[in-house]
Amino acid sequence: MKIAILTFHKSGNYGAALQAYALARFLIQLGNEVFFIDYLPDYYFKKEINSWFLGFRPSTIKKNIVSRYRWNKFKRYLPLSTRKYITPISLINNPPIADAYICGSDQIWNTSLLGRFDTNYFLGFVPDDKLRIAYAPSCAGDRKLAEHKDILNGLLKKFDALSIREENDGKFLQSLSDVNIQTVLDPTLMLGDYSPLISKRPNKKDYLLIYCVAEVPNNLANIVKYYSNVFKLVSIDITNWTASSCANKHIKDLGPVEFLNYVYHSSFIITNSFHGTVFSVLFNKPFQVLKLAHDFSSRQVRLDNILDSLELTEYVYPEKQWQNLEAAESSFKQQYIKSNKILEKLQKESRDFLLSALQRKHSIK
Repeated sequence: MKIAILTFHKSGNYGAALQAYALARFLIQLGNEVFFIDYLPDYYFKKEINSWFLGFRPSTIKKNIVSRYRWNKFKRYLPLSTRKYITPISLINNPPIADAYICGSDQIWNTSLLGRFDTNYFLGFVPDDKLRIAYAPSCAGDRKLAEHKDILNGLLKKFDALSIREENDGKFLQSLSDVNIQTVLDPTLMLGDYSPLISKRPNKKDYLLIYCVAEVPNNLANIVKYYSNVFKLVSIDITNWTASSCANKHIKDLGPVEFLNYVYHSSFIITNSFHGTVFSVLFNKPFQVLKLAHDFSSRQVRLDNILDSLELTEYVYPEKQWQNLEAAESSFKQQYIKSNKILEKLQKESRDFLLSALQRKHSIK
């Protein structure tokens, strides 16, 4: 089967790139031909480009070049449509040909992020005789979709299989439309196996890893200092948007594969990131989650959801702290016995959703 995926495949975010990789890899392993629709609407990606130039500094030229090289290497895992679409109408008028179309994952249904309601991200451009599947898209708590209730209702009812990443988003959409929506895992959690991307250790010494998004907590320096001292680890910060860091080493030129390897080979992780937490869990790493500020409440919700579902809420700072690394490793070793079993069940449910969706015969609605 030829499958076209629509998501944020070029956002320059580790999590976004790896969720795209995960969904494509799972589908390819099933024997499908998969490609991403190269949809880069100018109304949104102009804003992304402008923000990149605003953050540009001459002193970071070398790091920017290295980072871009690594991101370009990762593109081989994300095959694209032969045509690039830079306006909504261009995709509507001449969509790529496929047997099935999947939208998701990521915040493609977040109109506050996009700045508008784009029906293309709800597969409005797909011919009526083709299979439409939504796999783990997110509204990220955005409730402005209610302003487009009538159009949204029509779009949702055209899906042959409909899922969402956050349960609260699913309840909200069901309040606007009489449709059945299943909550599934983010593709990064659904796939689970990243062994093809894992390589040698990026640092000779054992290290404590720091990865933060959206904000750097005010108490981060104190937390890093405490754990570096009691765990006797060097600290490495891979947060790529901050100018400075409290860590021993600050690395800002990683691509998705390098990011993954720094997480995989770390001894302990401090993060406020959803995908930082996801890969800590997948690699069974000891970690500490830092709470996000109220301004980033939608991000905190998805982080809380996964911690709650895997019974890992006690590892949010400062609920639990350790006096030595051995105590942390022992605590997580016991907890992961339980959490891994829960995750396996959730992975099966999510994979079964996709398998069932792809086997359905489309009926024009």
